[in-house]
Amino acid sequence: MRRFATCILALLLPAALAVAQAHDHAHDAPAAQTGEPTGIPLPEGSMPTIPAIHLAARADDLPTIQRLLGEGVDVNVQMTEGEDWLNGSTPLMWAAREGNAATVRFLLDFGANPRIRSVNGTTALNWGAVSKIEPYEKTMMLLDAGAEVHGYRDDGTPLVAWVAGLAKDARIMEAILERGADLTLRMRRERMTPLMAAARGGNAATVPVILARKPE
Repeated sequence: MRRFATCILALLLPAALAVAQAHDHAHDAPAAQTGEPTGIPLPEGSMPTIPAIHLAARADDLPTIQRLLGEGVDVNVQMTEGEDWLNGSTPLMWAAREGNAATVRFLLDFGANPRIRSVNGTTALNWGAVSKIEPYEKTMMLLDAGAEVHGYRDDGTPLVAWVAGLAKDARIMEAILERGADLTLRMRRERMTPLMAAARGGNAATVPVILARKPE
């Protein structure tokens, strides 16, 4: 199994890196093309109305978050429009994706629920684990707050495969496995295991962790 997975990784890594680079360039494009917030100013009408608390969570604007919560805004308020993960997203998801760990902690302390899913099944843990900003710290906060490690997105991707393919910190993979994530779960469409997802993504951070667990 170890030799087989190493061969898979060696074969797939060049192509996977090319895909990853193309993906990164796509995220540099205006949000009107990706449907996701990037911090780039948006042309009017390119996205649905975003609640102020979501924008504040993305910007790590703690005073504004505190003011809005004091005015009665629900810490778990969900967007009711938008495509992909936007519809049903919470301030915690936005903080996990683009904010820092302090904002995630602030929202959790105010009662933010890490188990809420957006319309397409995405959770705050999905985003925290693959964030470019303090992903390990955010992952641990969310896990300690009761984030679910067994769930699937609506596209059939289990969290464990999502992390295997995308998380760049081996400690994140170790953390979700310690909390009971199942390495035998497969992506429902592609039927890929977490090890296969890691190899396809050329993810040198998570492959050794998975191999050490000797998945079937």
